Amino acid sequence: MINLSTLSRIATGNTAEVFAFEDSKVLKVYFPGYPEDEAENEAAKALFAYQQGLPTPKVIDVLEVESRQALILERCLGPSLDSYLLKHPNDIVPMGELFAGLHADVHRCQAQPLDTTSQRLALKIQRSNIAEPLKLKAINQLNLQALDSRLCHGDFHPANVLLSSNGPVIIDWVDATQGLPISDVARTVLLISTSQIAGSHAEQQAYQLKKQQFLAAYQQHYHQLCSTNNHQLSTWTPIVAAGRLSEKLPVASAAQTLEIAQQLV
Repeated sequence: MINLSTLSRIATGNTAEVFAFEDSKVLKVYFPGYPEDEAENEAAKALFAYQQGLPTPKVIDVLEVESRQALILERCLGPSLDSYLLKHPNDIVPMGELFAGLHADVHRCQAQPLDTTSQRLALKIQRSNIAEPLKLKAINQLNLQALDSRLCHGDFHPANVLLSSNGPVIIDWVDATQGLPISDVARTVLLISTSQIAGSHAEQQAYQLKKQQFLAAYQQHYHQLCSTNNHQLSTWTPIVAAGRLSEKLPVASAAQTLEIAQQLV
């Protein structure tokens, strides 16, 4: 029987905490309150990504630990991309391009077995607390967008990329869907652009500048790789923002996200 109090916690996210486990594994344990098939769902999606040849940890087991859902995964040693950039700010441009290349690799995969991005996003918009006219506008705009069946990560941001000695590794596939890749790019841009840090005014200003530099490198390189453009991106961003408002967000991030969603009106 696994006793969490005897394990070393190595990361804590919004949905789960991660512990070092045995010699070369990690134990991802979900917080209470999520659907009872959440771990099975993530395991299936992570396995699918692994089978496409994408750099992602191998799923070893799905289990219950102290009445909580859990996964055992292959351990990939290395800092997350966001923590790396805090220590190596001069690498923002090449790391933004690396990030774009990884995202493009994800989007080259077909993903017909998965739920669609549009279905998932429509449900999130419906669950959000935004005004009904804005909600209706977001749904209508979503229904006008083209469909596709390519793999979308759904939560692709620098904290979900690990820089291992064998190369970058993509983690956290629970939100993966099949859809139009540019919608996934819009989600990434939204996540990064509305992210916040605690600190002095000067530190926050420096962080904003670094975000802009990273996003510029990411977007430019992704557009080059995938023949997309900022007009396509700007069409999706407010729709994705409307869905994002169904999530628990810090006050400042929520306000910024609402401003973006209101571009639909």
